[in-house]
Amino acid sequence: MTGAACAQKLAENGASVTIFEAGRGVGGRMSTRKTEEGFQFDHGAQYISSSKTEEFRTTLSAWEKSGWIESWEGDFCTVDVDGILKSDDAKKERWVGCPSMNTICENLLDHKSIQLYLQCRAKAVWKDDKSQWELFSTGENEIFLGCFDWLIATDRISAAPFRDDFSNASLDQHRHDVSKIQSVRALAAMVVFDRPITTLSMNGILFDNKPYDKSSPLSLGWAARDSSKPGRKGENDDRECWVLQTYPEAAEAILNEINDDDDDDLDAIRERAREVLVSDFIKFLKERSSSDSMEVPKVVASFGHRWGAAFPIAGEHYSNREVQTYPSRSFISCGDYFGKLSGRIEGAYLSGIAAATELLHSESVEVPR
Repeated sequence: MTGAACAQKLAENGASVTIFEAGRGVGGRMSTRKTEEGFQFDHGAQYISSSKTEEFRTTLSAWEKSGWIESWEGDFCTVDVDGILKSDDAKKERWVGCPSMNTICENLLDHKSIQLYLQCRAKAVWKDDKSQWELFSTGENEIFLGCFDWLIATDRISAAPFRDDFSNASLDQHRHDVSKIQSVRALAAMVVFDRPITTLSMNGILFDNKPYDKSSPLSLGWAARDSSKPGRKGENDDRECWVLQTYPEAAEAILNEINDDDDDDLDAIRERAREVLVSDFIKFLKERSSSDSMEVPKVVASFGHRWGAAFPIAGEHYSNREVQTYPSRSFISCGDYFGKLSGRIEGAYLSGIAAATELLHSESVEVPR
């Protein structure tokens, strides 16, 4: 979201923007998993809640008018530590991208002055004699990607201290600051049932859990009937897609059972996430049923996912600003770890807009409000 918002604002003000995205698609935690069978899941950010700022409120209104987002209606509830179900405030806003969460970022990047390269990891070298950045692809066959007047790092990883490609740019303070940022990890499971779960009327369930106890585990932090979101019905209307997510303590406990420091274990982590979350959700469904003979719909497909950096813990240095600019090196750092709304889609958007505004002001471009 940060990169997409920043790129759109720059492009609308006459800049030529090139984006290098390491993933297979745009969106980050707003990405959508789509399968060959036609199923889809918003397995990261579930929705956009009520805006906290007038700027983002105006943005949401524009997105709604353009058909990018719609309100996610239905019943939502919280299950407390004693298993008591409490209905959520009916007035709470829940906005989702249509027909998927990542559609918002795709639409933001749909501009003639924006070039997007997917599955492309880039490393940057500062050229002091040109006051420019040269970018190269990483990997065995290094490819020159071009010279750029400004470099904008729109997430923590792209500005991380372990990258040696910034070493000649005298960004030591920036590298030091970023090294202090921590992240909360999370696990998710995507599940397809052969028919709708009629024993539950809720479209979203928040679990207010006790500390994770391995002897009597309940890993669930959130469960969403993804198929209930507007624009999701498609070629598999008779089946129902759900997204299950852990709460932080459960994710850490599960991950600590596996040596997840080795990339070779990623498949094992995904499998464990799928196994635990699906099992706990089915257990929850049976506990909520008034009938001992209640038959849970059959699981026809399920997948696990690890979010290695689900939510940032950035500290006061970043919470008091929305962006950090180094004009002498034409470098800007931004992302959802900045600002008072750190970790929220709104915070990510505002940081991207602030980054674009900083660059345009540095180039003496008058930015319309």
